[in-house]
Amino acid sequence: MFFKSGARKNLKWFVSCIPMFVLPFLLLFLFFTRDAYPLEGWLAYGATILAVISCLASVLLINWAVLTHAEPIPLWHQESHQMPSTIIVSGPYGVVRHPFYLAYILLYFATFLATLHWLAAALLIWGIAANYLTARKEELTIMASGIAADYGQYRERVGMLFPKLSRSRRA
Repeated sequence: MFFKSGARKNLKWFVSCIPMFVLPFLLLFLFFTRDAYPLEGWLAYGATILAVISCLASVLLINWAVLTHAEPIPLWHQESHQMPSTIIVSGPYGVVRHPFYLAYILLYFATFLATLHWLAAALLIWGIAANYLTARKEELTIMASGIAADYGQYRERVGMLFPKLSRSRRA
């Protein structure tokens, strides 16, 4: 299995997963109750194409991140007291420090574009906030570990949830 076994999910895990639990029901609800998409013409086509691209990017990013790991990792928010011993900087981790969280955000964004519904917008905002807070907590743990110095240099080069537009270079 990709994630480490034995660690249990806690309340923070469930809270951060709310968008994942709600989005499928929202999509089904809108599919059966909505008469028309709020946009028309080229705007509708553009939003739909961007939604499909975001969804595909999410799936590809998750798979790329999974293939980058040599061993199972703790599931986000699992109760795990294991401190990391290495930093993965290859694959998607060379672009963003938390590719799984970016993939989830891309999925929330795709759902918002596909529906243009206020609840999808709220879930997108919730998902961004939950993933940011989770990533921040994980990074505080890492910065208290034996790899803090290396991780600090990594943080300077690579964006947390989104790629850095300009990379700082050290001589």
